[in-house]
Amino acid sequence: MRYRVLSKRMRFPQGAVVEASDLSGNIDVLVQAGHLAPVLESSKKKVKPEEPVSDAADQPEEQD
Repeated sequence: MRYRVLSKRMRFPQGAVVEASDLSGNIDVLVQAGHLAPVLESSKKKVKPEEPVSDAADQPEEQD
């Protein structure tokens, strides 16, 4: 798992992304104290949202 360094009090520079294997100590405590934040793994592919397809049967009839 990867973590972003939020604190200036760590041996890594603030803003750095580090692996759990690079860290020593209790990682959960560092996260709870606000020194680290987990980096959410995003998918490699960026998918654009599709436009909704409107069906004429789904729309109310117009009245004259």
